[in-house]
Amino acid sequence: MKASRIYLVGLLLSFLMMSLGCSENVSPKISGTDGGTDASTDGGEKPDGAIPNLPADPFSYFLKPTDQLGFQDSPQAFQLTHDGALNTLAGELDFQLGPKRELLDQPIRTLKGGYQPVFLFHRYDRGVDYRFEAFAAPHALDPRENLVCFVRVTAVNVTNRTVETAFSATFRDRRDSTRHELKAPTWYRNRFMDAEAFDKSVVTAVEPPFVTKGTHLLMALGSSLGEAFDASAGSDPQVLWSFELEPGAEETFEFRIPYVPIERGRTAEVAKFMGLDHGETRDAVEKHWDTLLAAGTGFSIPEPKVEETSKTSLIYDLMARDIDETGKLFTQKVNEFQYDAFFPRDAAYFAYTYDLLGHHQIAEEVIEHFLLKDGGGSPTALRRIYPDDWGQS
Repeated sequence: MKASRIYLVGLLLSFLMMSLGCSENVSPKISGTDGGTDASTDGGEKPDGAIPNLPADPFSYFLKPTDQLGFQDSPQAFQLTHDGALNTLAGELDFQLGPKRELLDQPIRTLKGGYQPVFLFHRYDRGVDYRFEAFAAPHALDPRENLVCFVRVTAVNVTNRTVETAFSATFRDRRDSTRHELKAPTWYRNRFMDAEAFDKSVVTAVEPPFVTKGTHLLMALGSSLGEAFDASAGSDPQVLWSFELEPGAEETFEFRIPYVPIERGRTAEVAKFMGLDHGETRDAVEKHWDTLLAAGTGFSIPEPKVEETSKTSLIYDLMARDIDETGKLFTQKVNEFQYDAFFPRDAAYFAYTYDLLGHHQIAEEVIEHFLLKDGGGSPTALRRIYPDDWGQS
């Protein structure tokens, strides 16, 4: 028995040492270079004059991580894929970098402040560091409004010479099985689009600032370069900016993507969408979460990462709650891509956590979903999610 214990301890230590070794061997792409001819081998100045020490990204053990970009109680969320694409109800938005128009392909992301659901990531390509900021929010932070994803890309020349480069974005069908087949509740979808007309549409167009499919808006775009871009329609509409950057100079590109494509004839919805500003909405989102966190139970320990994980876990759980059409019923989920409902036993864990953290009203809302009541409003039974739930209700 003693020998077995020693063996197990040794095995665990070996795995730990392997992990530590892996974390030291960060790939060129993760450390800020593109792994091509621009990277130096002696630790000195790169042949192209690039600053050699771009900030390194944290190490990740996940091969193909997925992140969700959503907001508290919104019925759905965008999927940020492992290779940097944005998966929506209507398809996906891919980004291509540099003169060779290589896919973004960046699985390493961080959160603003360590916990806010504002995703930060970058990719270096031939003298230019492309810095991404992405988050999602509905108009007026009302979860029954159309969820909108905001993406801002800043291309910065980090060399001491002039660089000619390019940046493009393509809206296309989902690339492969790593993309979830995203859906939307019927009431939510029908508020913003004509699903039958959209499905029949085959014609896409780039009409600045819009990219459209038939009579529906797929996204809006803007840039510090104005409308100086090339555009192509067809089945996969694309916009391409080719530009020159002086040393230290930068250009900015912004995208707004509605989760549900917006029918152009619904002028009120179009006006809401176009009235959204990237910076103002991001600030409102951060204030929303900070206010909610401050209203609950707080704790402090001498380990910032643990505190940040606690905050972002609560935020993630609230992003996985779905509001109904009435605004009075909430369904707790594990995320916005899988398991559209829980058994009462499982949801009780979430309710207990919310209650423990001081968010008593939220905990009550989670439980309310499972209570069947009589005409007088008194609970009589628990809602059965599935007939074969093996006693989990």
